[in-house]
Amino acid sequence: MIGVDQMRFVDRYAGLPLCWLLSVLRFLTRPFLGTRLPSPRRVLIIKFSEMGSTVLALPALAALREKVPGLELFFLTFQPNRPVADAMIPPVRVFPIDVSSPWRMLQSGRAAIWRLRHERIDTTIDMDFFSRLSAVVAFAVCRGNRVGFDRFTGEGLGRGRLLTHPVMYSPHVHQGPLPLQPLRLLSVRLGVQRQEVALHQEPVPGGHQRG
Repeated sequence: MIGVDQMRFVDRYAGLPLCWLLSVLRFLTRPFLGTRLPSPRRVLIIKFSEMGSTVLALPALAALREKVPGLELFFLTFQPNRPVADAMIPPVRVFPIDVSSPWRMLQSGRAAIWRLRHERIDTTIDMDFFSRLSAVVAFAVCRGNRVGFDRFTGEGLGRGRLLTHPVMYSPHVHQGPLPLQPLRLLSVRLGVQRQEVALHQEPVPGGHQRG
């Protein structure tokens, strides 16, 4: 099993350069791409670690599926978290990454990205706020709506400019409801009332569209 220190090393020395390289690529190609974003229908949730907070999103996910006909959810996570993900959505739509060794992580991660690109994902919800690689993966598999945390001018990880709908991350906000904020922003875009998806009632700071 890859340790936490190894994960942080890879995320910093591989994830950070990739975030900024892809941000430059996005900036250069933006004039040639359409600016209209698709309506979310095939949604990928990315949560690599610390799944406890994601369990809090179960009622919200169930409400989204009920209120939005045709909405399909997918999940990308590390293999040890698969039982939790399987309880949230059909197992066939769960894409686990093997973290038993660096080589297996690279191989399974590449395979998961390849498969997800063929799923025509139009929206990603990045629920990680301590990972740069999750932002890279979201950009690699989705050219539509990319919702996730951004530090803006505050504290936090530098993740480039890969998101279309950034949500402000603040270390001063209790982490219990914090991972739900990107999901809540998606519910607003889909026209689902916040009360219907049973999410935290505070305003979503920084929840605006970024071109």
